[in-house]
Amino acid sequence: MSKLTEWAEGLSLSAGGRKLVGKAGIVPVRRLADKVGLTDALSGALVRRDFHPVHDRGGLLVSAAWAVLLGAHSIAGTAVMRQAALVLGWPASASTLYRTLEGVGPVQLARIVSARAKVRARVHDLLDLRPGGFPWIGVDGRALTGWTVLDVDASFVPAHSEKEGAEPHRKGFGLHPLLVFLDNTDEHLVCRLRPGSAGANTASDHIDVATEAVRQLPTRRRRKILFRADGAGATKE
Repeated sequence: MSKLTEWAEGLSLSAGGRKLVGKAGIVPVRRLADKVGLTDALSGALVRRDFHPVHDRGGLLVSAAWAVLLGAHSIAGTAVMRQAALVLGWPASASTLYRTLEGVGPVQLARIVSARAKVRARVHDLLDLRPGGFPWIGVDGRALTGWTVLDVDASFVPAHSEKEGAEPHRKGFGLHPLLVFLDNTDEHLVCRLRPGSAGANTASDHIDVATEAVRQLPTRRRRKILFRADGAGATKE
């Protein structure tokens, strides 16, 4: 113990350190997006003729997503990525991100959906090559081998009254998106943005997001699908 105490007493902390990286855990996640081709795929989806931006649009969207993982709640919050600038490069400004999102219309959204599906198929190929193979869901001690399990659920998101789509709902004020997750891998497949007053048991919305989720799956994952929902999804339609 004396050796450990002597070593600890020899340590000193300094506020003037240089070349330090904050939020370092986001670096391998960001690199993973590059490695599996997500960044390039999104870049291709947002490419515009005769437009050569300083900040690659695909990389900008990926960085924005990782900023959300780090707790960003607004476009300005993406500044948190500056803490990893020494490794990942200096992030784009909030105004640049705003212009990028503002330029995403129906055509770009369709391309993004297609790009995500293609990259997901590649990732699932890699999952199949793992020592344990693709992760199948276990029920009562038995694996549902070959079954893709999709969870559909709505979620209330608090939002300021001036936010687009923010309306009163039974838990307060905000938005009421509908989400679909692939339970096998915890992948977030689809998020349908809806106003706060949207119904939790609107059958048409459930059907639409379920259809979108299936399209996000590689073809071999669509053969046997188990959909799961709470009582709101148990409508006649």
